Amino acid sequence: MTTKNFRFKSHAFQNQAGRCYYCDLPMWLDHPEHFALRFDITVPQSKQFQCTAEHLVARQDGGATSQSNIVAACLFCNQKRHQRKIAPSPVKHKKRIKKRLSVQKWHPFLSAKLLHAGDKKIVNFGSKRADSLTTIPGCASPTPASTS
Repeated sequence: MTTKNFRFKSHAFQNQAGRCYYCDLPMWLDHPEHFALRFDITVPQSKQFQCTAEHLVARQDGGATSQSNIVAACLFCNQKRHQRKIAPSPVKHKKRIKKRLSVQKWHPFLSAKLLHAGDKKIVNFGSKRADSLTTIPGCASPTPASTS
Protein backbone atom coordinates (compact mmCIF):
# COMPACT_ATOMS: atom_id res chain seq x y z
CA MET A 1 0.00 0.00 0.00
CA THR A 2 1.36 3.38 -1.02
CA THR A 3 1.19 5.95 1.76
CA LYS A 4 0.53 9.66 1.26
CA ASN A 5 4.04 10.37 2.52
CA PHE A 6 5.56 8.13 -0.15
CA ARG A 7 3.43 9.65 -2.92
CA PHE A 8 4.30 13.18 -1.82
CA LYS A 9 7.99 12.27 -1.46
CA SER A 10 8.05 10.72 -4.93
CA HIS A 11 6.33 13.76 -6.40
CA ALA A 12 8.78 16.13 -4.70
CA PHE A 13 11.72 13.95 -5.86
CA GLN A 14 10.54 14.29 -9.47
CA ASN A 15 9.80 18.03 -9.17
CA GLN A 16 13.26 18.66 -7.71
CA ALA A 17 14.99 16.57 -10.41
CA GLY A 18 16.13 14.10 -7.74
CA ARG A 19 18.10 16.71 -5.83
CA CYS A 20 17.98 17.51 -2.12
CA TYR A 21 15.97 20.60 -1.19
CA TYR A 22 18.74 21.71 1.18
CA CYS A 23 22.12 20.73 -0.28
CA ASP A 24 21.08 20.32 -3.95
CA LEU A 25 23.11 17.12 -4.23
CA PRO A 26 21.64 14.08 -6.01
CA MET A 27 19.60 11.57 -4.03
CA TRP A 28 18.25 8.08 -4.65
CA LEU A 29 14.68 6.94 -4.26
CA ASP A 30 14.76 3.22 -5.03
CA HIS A 31 18.21 1.77 -5.70
CA PRO A 32 21.13 2.55 -3.40
CA GLU A 33 23.33 0.07 -5.28
CA HIS A 34 22.85 1.91 -8.58
CA PHE A 35 23.47 5.26 -6.91
CA ALA A 36 26.67 3.97 -5.28
CA LEU A 37 27.91 2.54 -8.57
CA ARG A 38 27.06 5.70 -10.48
CA PHE A 39 28.96 7.98 -8.08
CA ASP A 40 31.76 5.54 -7.20
CA ILE A 41 30.88 5.35 -3.50
CA THR A 42 30.02 2.42 -1.26
CA VAL A 43 26.43 1.35 -0.59
CA PRO A 44 26.74 2.35 3.11
CA GLN A 45 27.99 5.81 2.01
CA SER A 46 25.00 6.12 -0.34
CA LYS A 47 22.62 5.72 2.62
CA GLN A 48 22.99 9.39 3.58
CA PHE A 49 21.69 10.36 0.12
CA GLN A 50 18.43 8.42 0.48
CA CYS A 51 15.42 10.59 -0.38
CA THR A 52 13.17 11.41 2.58
CA ALA A 53 9.94 13.36 2.88
CA GLU A 54 10.73 16.57 4.76
CA HIS A 55 7.85 18.49 6.30
CA LEU A 56 8.68 22.19 5.96
CA VAL A 57 6.39 22.89 8.92
CA ALA A 58 6.78 19.92 11.27
CA ARG A 59 3.71 17.87 12.07
CA GLN A 60 4.28 18.54 15.79
CA ASP A 61 4.01 22.25 14.98
CA GLY A 62 0.73 21.80 13.11
CA GLY A 63 2.19 21.17 9.66
CA ALA A 64 0.05 19.09 7.34
CA THR A 65 1.04 16.02 5.41
CA SER A 66 0.29 17.69 2.09
CA GLN A 67 2.10 18.22 -1.19
CA SER A 68 2.61 21.91 -0.41
CA ASN A 69 4.31 21.13 2.93
CA ILE A 70 6.56 18.26 1.81
CA VAL A 71 9.85 18.53 -0.06
CA ALA A 72 12.42 15.86 -0.86
CA ALA A 73 15.56 16.02 1.29
CA CYS A 74 18.46 13.63 1.64
CA LEU A 75 18.53 11.64 4.86
CA PHE A 76 21.66 13.47 6.06
CA CYS A 77 20.19 16.98 5.70
CA ASN A 78 16.83 15.93 7.15
CA GLN A 79 18.41 14.29 10.19
CA LYS A 80 20.81 17.16 10.83
CA ARG A 81 17.95 19.66 10.85
CA HIS A 82 16.00 17.68 13.42
CA GLN A 83 18.96 16.70 15.63
CA ARG A 84 19.18 20.26 16.87
CA LYS A 85 17.44 21.16 20.14
CA ILE A 86 15.20 23.59 18.24
CA ALA A 87 15.00 22.76 14.53
CA PRO A 88 15.92 25.78 12.42
CA SER A 89 13.50 27.03 9.80
CA PRO A 90 13.95 25.44 6.36
CA VAL A 91 15.32 28.75 5.02
CA LYS A 92 17.93 29.05 7.82
CA HIS A 93 18.89 25.37 7.48
CA LYS A 94 19.32 25.69 3.71
CA LYS A 95 21.44 28.82 4.13
CA ARG A 96 23.66 27.10 6.72
CA ILE A 97 24.12 24.08 4.47
CA LYS A 98 25.02 26.19 1.41
CA LYS A 99 27.64 28.00 3.50
CA ARG A 100 29.10 24.72 4.80
CA LEU A 101 29.06 23.15 1.32
CA SER A 102 31.08 26.07 -0.05
CA VAL A 103 33.95 25.08 2.27
CA GLN A 104 33.33 21.31 1.95
CA LYS A 105 32.10 20.94 5.53
CA TRP A 106 28.82 19.23 4.62
CA HIS A 107 28.66 15.63 3.43
CA PRO A 108 32.41 15.44 4.12
CA PHE A 109 34.45 13.84 1.33
CA LEU A 110 31.37 12.86 -0.64
CA SER A 111 30.14 16.32 -1.64
CA ALA A 112 33.32 16.92 -3.66
CA LYS A 113 32.96 13.55 -5.35
CA LEU A 114 29.32 14.16 -6.26
CA LEU A 115 30.01 17.74 -7.34
CA HIS A 116 32.88 16.57 -9.58
CA ALA A 117 30.51 14.07 -11.15
CA GLY A 118 28.74 17.22 -12.33
CA ASP A 119 31.62 17.93 -14.70
CA LYS A 120 29.93 15.62 -17.20
CA LYS A 121 28.49 17.30 -20.27
CA ILE A 122 24.76 17.99 -20.05
CA VAL A 123 22.63 18.36 -23.14
CA ASN A 124 19.11 19.78 -23.05
CA PHE A 125 16.45 18.75 -25.55
CA GLY A 126 13.52 21.01 -24.73
CA SER A 127 11.98 19.48 -21.63
CA LYS A 128 14.08 16.31 -22.05
CA ARG A 129 17.74 16.06 -21.16
CA ALA A 130 20.55 13.66 -21.72
CA ASP A 131 23.97 13.41 -20.20
CA SER A 132 26.98 11.22 -20.69
CA LEU A 133 25.96 9.03 -17.75
CA THR A 134 23.38 6.28 -18.02
CA THR A 135 19.99 7.27 -16.68
CA ILE A 136 18.87 5.03 -13.85
CA PRO A 137 15.26 5.26 -12.66
CA GLY A 138 15.00 6.49 -9.06
CA CYS A 139 18.55 7.86 -9.15
CA ALA A 140 19.27 11.54 -9.65
CA SER A 141 21.53 12.87 -12.37
CA PRO A 142 24.80 14.38 -11.22
CA THR A 143 23.97 17.96 -12.23
CA PRO A 144 20.72 19.83 -12.50
CA ALA A 145 19.50 20.53 -16.01
CA SER A 146 20.19 24.10 -16.95
CA THR A 147 17.26 26.09 -18.15
CA SER A 148 17.92 27.91 -21.40
